[in-house]
Amino acid sequence: GRFTAPKATGVVTVTATDKSGAVSGTATVYVADSAPVLKRIAFDQDTVRLKSRQSRMLRAKGYNQYGFPHPLHLKWTATGGKVSGGLYLAGPTPGTYSVTATDTLAKVSQSATVIIESATGIPGFRSVSKGLWLGQNRPNPFSGTTQILFTLEKAGFVTLDVFNLQGKRVALLVSGHRPAGHHSVRFNAAGLPAGVYFYRLTNGRHSVVKKMIIR
Repeated sequence: GRFTAPKATGVVTVTATDKSGAVSGTATVYVADSAPVLKRIAFDQDTVRLKSRQSRMLRAKGYNQYGFPHPLHLKWTATGGKVSGGLYLAGPTPGTYSVTATDTLAKVSQSATVIIESATGIPGFRSVSKGLWLGQNRPNPFSGTTQILFTLEKAGFVTLDVFNLQGKRVALLVSGHRPAGHHSVRFNAAGLPAGVYFYRLTNGRHSVVKKMIIR
């Protein structure tokens, strides 16, 4: 069962066969010119979306210079929440944060993005939709422009605005009196970075909030 690697690098197949010849097995040996070392770390998910106080296990794998799995000795760090052994617990504040896995021997690091959303998506806002209907923007996700449809049961003063994950308004699409019925608005996201946003339709004390993604 002892294998001695040849001087030439490459792929070698080793076969073991039962003396009867009825059963056999093979193993593939990769002969390299240098010892394998950790070159990169990869997460099972590059971006994770969580609600406040939710948790998620993040799994990381290591790969050597030849592209094959390599053992890891990880130290975890995080912003926006806490992480222990890859288990991330989101904090209370919505926003975009990161989780970083660092191999303590090879000093190789990799980060994953964590997006923490509040219950309605926008801090401090409730979604109360009496007399209002707000459609999902199309297309979504999108780059450039997207269309938003909404319906009013009664005429009145309405606003339609867009917010980022920190609750900052980045666009005001409608602000004025609108008749009852169906309405359509085009939103041009030029100049806004890619990510998750929320748009809110408000009429008096009633409002509806939905999520959109700019890519």
